[in-house]
Amino acid sequence: MHSRRIALGALSLLVASLAAAQSRPTRYAGPALPAAPSPSEPAGMCPPGAIFFTQNTDQTPDLGNGVTCAQIPPAPPYHRDTSWWRTYEPELFGALGPVRICQIEFGVETSVTPGATGQPITFRVGVSLDKPFPDGFRLVLGEVNTMLPDLTNSLFVVPVDIEVPSGAEVFIEAHVPDGASNQYILFPGGSADPENTPLYWSSEICGFEDPVTMAELGFPQSHTFLNFRGTEIPMLPSALVIDGDPNFVLHIGDPAAAIQTSWTNFFASPQTVTSTFEPVYANGAILKNLPDATASYGSMPVGVETSCVTTGDCPEGTISGTKGVAVDEDVFLAETLTLPPPPPLAPEVGEFPDKIWELHVGGSFFDVQPALIFYPFIENIFHHGVTGGCGNANYCPGNPTLRKQMAVFLLKAFEGAAYLPPPATGVFDDVPAADPFAPWIEELAARGITGGCGTDLYCPDNAVLRKQMAVFLLKTLLGSTYAPPAPAGIFDDVLADGFRPFIEDLYNRGITGGCSGGPPPAPISYCPENAVTRGQMAPFLVKTFGLRLYGP
Repeated sequence: MHSRRIALGALSLLVASLAAAQSRPTRYAGPALPAAPSPSEPAGMCPPGAIFFTQNTDQTPDLGNGVTCAQIPPAPPYHRDTSWWRTYEPELFGALGPVRICQIEFGVETSVTPGATGQPITFRVGVSLDKPFPDGFRLVLGEVNTMLPDLTNSLFVVPVDIEVPSGAEVFIEAHVPDGASNQYILFPGGSADPENTPLYWSSEICGFEDPVTMAELGFPQSHTFLNFRGTEIPMLPSALVIDGDPNFVLHIGDPAAAIQTSWTNFFASPQTVTSTFEPVYANGAILKNLPDATASYGSMPVGVETSCVTTGDCPEGTISGTKGVAVDEDVFLAETLTLPPPPPLAPEVGEFPDKIWELHVGGSFFDVQPALIFYPFIENIFHHGVTGGCGNANYCPGNPTLRKQMAVFLLKAFEGAAYLPPPATGVFDDVPAADPFAPWIEELAARGITGGCGTDLYCPDNAVLRKQMAVFLLKTLLGSTYAPPAPAGIFDDVLADGFRPFIEDLYNRGITGGCSGGPPPAPISYCPENAVTRGQMAPFLVKTFGLRLYGP
């Protein structure tokens, strides 16, 4: 596996250096260029049926669109060091398994060198770990160094053979070194038409060591073409369980635990598969050790999830070091499959990882110890960014969940940690628009999940009752119009009211087992009038929204 670490840091404008004073992000302003040819599928080394990955909605270049770090006029616009970055989530393009990249396509508005000798350019392919790009750890999986010929309004096609793992956020970087001393000119080609995700740009000489979006740079319409094509490998990572326990949480100092991974084979025939594991990253001061770093899945039938448990050959790992409290710290293991060469794909030789598994390390809150029944669920919602605790590295599991807190819990668990609702406008009289909970509360109301607690009121500081929670959960998951099946009278303390169908639906889905008694035919209670504690909220969220602590 090819890897390198790229230093991360706060964005800073380095105006002190002489080079920065003489260079700046610049558009092409030279003589008029000929019109670009009509876009067409470029020739490369890809097999028929390769998937086209692009973030541009149009492949026709616009003149004067590209931005490079170049000398300030009246000096010639010779470029300085510059990188252009694009990110991709292959599953959004229909590729759920690993992807073998066969070519990269880079837009060129103009590339000029003395004597038309061409200039060096490097393309790097990697994944962002721990956090979304550009804030995560950037693991480079492979790179290609080549020569960029003199071109005008063209798409430069580079054959590659680099695999990216399933489920990862992939980045592609096109980098040119400082070309001023060699009198090199390069302005990338792109389009001002909308893009699906932002283009990033970096240049140490121009003061931007870490990638920033073109909008942050001041060029929001500069959307350079940086596409790739690739073929999906029909192996899908399916599950990861530690020591056979779906609720097991890894801790520093635990004995060696079995890392039980599962894959599903979507080749046309059974495949005999083995794999190797390698630690590639751990945040904080955590170290991952692999006393046994191999796995075997035996002969995997088509379309059937197969675990290494079936052969008894799973890797084992231990964790050492120091775990930060109230910090989501994880270790990342790269698994590389060894497969027979399945035509028409290139042979899988184990050079690139097929999956990078993220393993959360427990012990995140002072007041949530492993013996607590809610412990694995609290670690789960913390890992998923649904909660940051209640302050001072605590979670307060015994405190009631307030209605205002519930709004954040529900939307983050359903939409993801990065979700932000629209700004508040002041829908409820008891929730001012300036209240930090107001956007979340108003978004729940806009979705029809809540109507408040009275005329123009929400009662944000009231505790959520267990009967109310059943409605909130199912309407968030299934929509405001969802109507559960007719109830059968499962619980002995639930009245025949509007809450009863939702409560029983929760039970039938395995989200709740009630608060005492059972299982049926023994009497079972739900305690509908009790407040939902923060501890109880965690399993409600995990089970309703299918949050996995470990797994794809």
